[in-house]
Amino acid sequence: MSELPPSYWFSRSTTREEADVVIVGAGIVGASTAWWAARAGRRVTVIEAQRVAAGATGRSTGFLVTGALRPFTTLARRVGEERALRLWELSHENLSLLRREVLNAARIDCGWRAEGSWRTALAGSAAEVEWEQSAEMLARHGFAVEWRERDAVRRVSGSEVLGGALHVEGDGGVDPVALCRGLLAQSGAQVRKGIAVRGLEAEGERARLVWAGGEIVAGMVVLAVNSHIGPLVPALAGKLRLIGAEALATAPAEPRLPGLWLVHPQGFAIRQLADGTTIAAVAAESEVAGGFLEAPTATGQAQLEATLHELFPGAPRARVLHRWAGTMVRTSDGLPWVRSVPGVPAAAYACGFNGGGLSLGFALGRRLARWVGDADERHLTVFQPAISVAAPT
Repeated sequence: MSELPPSYWFSRSTTREEADVVIVGAGIVGASTAWWAARAGRRVTVIEAQRVAAGATGRSTGFLVTGALRPFTTLARRVGEERALRLWELSHENLSLLRREVLNAARIDCGWRAEGSWRTALAGSAAEVEWEQSAEMLARHGFAVEWRERDAVRRVSGSEVLGGALHVEGDGGVDPVALCRGLLAQSGAQVRKGIAVRGLEAEGERARLVWAGGEIVAGMVVLAVNSHIGPLVPALAGKLRLIGAEALATAPAEPRLPGLWLVHPQGFAIRQLADGTTIAAVAAESEVAGGFLEAPTATGQAQLEATLHELFPGAPRARVLHRWAGTMVRTSDGLPWVRSVPGVPAAAYACGFNGGGLSLGFALGRRLARWVGDADERHLTVFQPAISVAAPT
């Protein structure tokens, strides 16, 4: 994130504060960590450079799904079947926890609808085969997934170009900004906006955060800034890829497209809200040139609209009301990284959600909050051999 150089007076770090727990970033991971930490009786301060969910969370499509956005078989070849299963288990836990604690009880008005997800590809493509094989493997491991044949997919989607799909009945969508605001409000955390942290270092057994005009020393720090993690953790230099995504929202219109749809490898996602608004997004495969993608581009938006009408020709061609863009982080192994900060034992970070932060953030927040409570790094060792997919306790 770009920051104007401060004047001499701000460079003197004129304020110094102390806190018990500081969370940097007010997206889904930061808000979830605050929620769980407050539940455990911690006093939490959340520091945000812009506003709540201003980064990848608030720029997403609001998908809350089980599993990854790419075929399970693809991920398993890269990281091994056990670790790939762990990602699906974690997302299953995430959705179960959110439904139990927040969504089913309507404790936060965030537009939650359980409408099912469809992961598909062009008919006859290698990606279609990958999705079908993924459905078979996941079903054998006890996940509630189904394979829907092409005819069924076409009846629901209205698209003649899509093949079969991996379908998960209980998935759904939310308003990600409303969800984060609600979690932070319920946590009772002190939320301080407009503070762009630019440095982190150890201070004895604690951690020191610095920004233009101030600093804060905390007993425990969680960095939940995703694509902005690089300057705060120099050890990550060169290990993360910044990927741009373009998105749009149309005026409400018919016909209605039921469910949440992901098309691989096009990196395309689409859903319709309860009022008929269409939300669509496409992620690039190449890195963002020159850093972060913060504003929509003419080329990216044209590609998005072309992909939308190619894959879903029956989708409403309603007037586009909003266009936006964002930046995702991809790690070298395709899995999120949740680790302690090298050289700063009182700090941990979480990043690299590959567009699936909402589907992992609440469960990861619980683990980070447990780490805040006892400093046991086993809470940060997420992707270990597979465990049961039974509902979490």
